[in-house]
Amino acid sequence: MHRTLKEVERILNPNGRAVFLTMHPDAFESQWDLQFLTYDLSALQRYRDAVDKEDIEIPGSARKATGGENSIATVYHSRQSVVEAAYDAGLVLVDERDLWIDRETATRMFGVGGIGCMPTTPTYWIVTLAKSAAPANGQSSCRPSRQFACSVTLSKMRAALTTETKVYEANETLQ
Repeated sequence: MHRTLKEVERILNPNGRAVFLTMHPDAFESQWDLQFLTYDLSALQRYRDAVDKEDIEIPGSARKATGGENSIATVYHSRQSVVEAAYDAGLVLVDERDLWIDRETATRMFGVGGIGCMPTTPTYWIVTLAKSAAPANGQSSCRPSRQFACSVTLSKMRAALTTETKVYEANETLQ
């Protein structure tokens, strides 16, 4: 993750934004059973039993709505580690959104049999990063404080996200 974010910072235009869609840090904290998105049960148990969950890899598969299946893997990173890695790379968090898989869309795309138990935690996470502002005098050592880099306004968190796939925003509680 650190190398990726450093490369993002290197190639990002000064006023540009990098937007990532990834598994939510809390995605595996609830029990869920979605036939179109499955993970190795022994890997999930290792994750749930671990005190330090950082960098645990959880392999799985995702069924395509058009047919077929893709092998996938999730490598767990806490929200804090993502924000700190971004900060260390010279990036700041400017927005984040919690996304849920909703029952209506899941049923429409994968059928009633595709849902055993819906997640009670957000499934996906959209993270928007930008370059840290460098002062006009060219001193790149001057960056915002870590506290500023970690802050996200509640108004942004409360902004409703409505898409054609009807993914709904999660509860805005920050931890």
